[in-house]
Order: sequence, then structure tokens, then C-alpha cells
Amino acid sequence: MDAYHYRPYVLTKDEYLSLLCAWMRVAGIEDHHAVTILRALALIRHLKEMGVWQGP
Repeated sequence: MDAYHYRPYVLTKDEYLSLLCAWMRVAGIEDHHAVTILRALALIRHLKEMGVWQGP
């Protein structure tokens, strides 16, 4: 496939979460810490959607 016909692959939400969980396990992050991280990311996303989040 050449660069002209390249189409980036966009992950679905489920694929992204599976990949993120696998990465955290490989990194040695325990499951209960991974759950905390995922909840924090979900909260940040929600705050961004509401226009409240001031961070990056």
C-alpha cells in the first residue's frame, strides 16, 4: 500500500479500552489501579465535554 492510498485505522471505543488495559497489564499496573486510571480518564472526558476542564 502506498502513501496515496493510506487510510488511518481508527480504533473503536472497545478496541481502545482493550488495548489500554493490555498496555497497563504489560506495564505491571495492578487491576485495581487500572480501574482508577480508567475512571479518572472517563471523568476528564466528561468534564471536557461539559466545557469545565481547564487542563490539556
